[in-house]
Amino acid sequence: MLLQSLNSVAPLATLVIIAVAAFAAVVQLRHLRASNQLSGLLTILHYSQDPEEQKRRDFVLNDLETRMQDGDFRRSLTQLPIDPSVHIELKVCDFFEQVGNYVKRGLIDESAYLDTACDFVETMWEKLEPVIAIMRRTRDQTLYDNFEYLTARARLWIARHPHGNYPRNTRRIAVRDKWLTTDSTGSRIGQSLE
Repeated sequence: MLLQSLNSVAPLATLVIIAVAAFAAVVQLRHLRASNQLSGLLTILHYSQDPEEQKRRDFVLNDLETRMQDGDFRRSLTQLPIDPSVHIELKVCDFFEQVGNYVKRGLIDESAYLDTACDFVETMWEKLEPVIAIMRRTRDQTLYDNFEYLTARARLWIARHPHGNYPRNTRRIAVRDKWLTTDSTGSRIGQSLE
């Protein structure tokens, strides 16, 4: 009788053990995924600080619009191959194309990345959109579509968080502007001494 009772309880105990093991595995996989996403995000953010990448971004932010006034510069965007020493802005496009692909496939957490970089993604798209538009004249319309996707997601993020993403249940710090009075009195900041 006791043996019969143990035989009937054993499958139930086995089921409970399997369920607990499965739950533990799911939790472990979630932690592993989060760890991998964090590692990917940190790699992307570290690459963003690379001096060469900074030079390319400075070109896009400060010089590209002027260069786009040159018809030969624009025409060279429609040719194959494009000279990477002339069009360093394409390395920036490539970077955002790669990040967009990672975000789209869930390799980098969209929320974490866009909380850090949504405005920058939007700014870079606005600066680089004319370049992409010209290149799409002679290429497939999917050129830099992951960059486009990342920008679309950044715009949605900005629309959902128009005042930033500061947690509602955390009290804000009253930021003291100790120079407000001085700067508001009409004195000119950076005025040269004569």
